[in-house]
Amino acid sequence: MSDPKEDTWLIELSDDETRIVTTTQLFEMEKTAEEFDGFYGWRVVKKIEPMKQITIQTAKAQILIVDLPEICNNDADVVSGEHREYLKYHSSDFRGMPNYTFYGLPEGSWQLYGKASELTEEQWRTIVESDYFDGIGTMYANYEIERIFTFGKTKHRATESGSSLLSANGVMLENPLEEMPERHEYEFDVDENGFGVMTRCDEDQYLVDLKEWKAAQEKVWSNPYVLVSFDTAASRKP
Repeated sequence: MSDPKEDTWLIELSDDETRIVTTTQLFEMEKTAEEFDGFYGWRVVKKIEPMKQITIQTAKAQILIVDLPEICNNDADVVSGEHREYLKYHSSDFRGMPNYTFYGLPEGSWQLYGKASELTEEQWRTIVESDYFDGIGTMYANYEIERIFTFGKTKHRATESGSSLLSANGVMLENPLEEMPERHEYEFDVDENGFGVMTRCDEDQYLVDLKEWKAAQEKVWSNPYVLVSFDTAASRKP
């Protein structure tokens, strides 16, 4: 069994198969190839960054959010093992056919709700807190503000409440700084007399803006999926 802290790599074999291997496995493959004929027969495509994941507790449920590879497009499922449940997801391809990875889930009975960006109003209603107010109707929690008793029930839709829950817990679906800054040597402006002028761009400011954009981009989840458990000890109300 490999060390969970060990780096993993995506490699492409000569027959168009893609495979995920650990550093130890990669070294063993290289050693075997050198001992045989020196022909590797594969190339390292990229290092696979650790999968983002976070567990969030509400009064109704415990939710687990995992950031799956972008190649995974609603082809994931929860499967039962001998002692625990696993999230089975599409992680690579072999000759056009998907390879799957099995990720061990925490104790409990888990349901895969789907992509965070595609959860329905009905699904979010089973997760987020709500109260009914006479003359107003049902209001849902805003998790980005402090909530005391009924204070904080400011959302009219469960999906809006769900978005605030994700945001409050650092699950960013898009970069708030939007597009990556572009380097331009000159920029067009208009002077006080209404004449067009070309001015040299501030290179130092561009580098500052680029650094801020990259820092924000690292916090963006590329393909987050939501799993929900209603029967774990942690999710039961006292």
